[in-house]
Amino acid sequence: MYIHVSILGLLLIKRLISVWACSIVWEVSIRRKSWLVVCCS
Repeated sequence: MYIHVSILGLLLIKRLISVWACSIVWEVSIRRKSWLVVCCS
């Protein structure tokens, strides 16, 4: 039970981090019109 919960927690954290990082990449890319936009499109 604890292992299952921890795995779900890790997946959720990983998802949140990826979304957060993607939003930062988008913001920087829009400002610099960088190729980084491709990674989250």
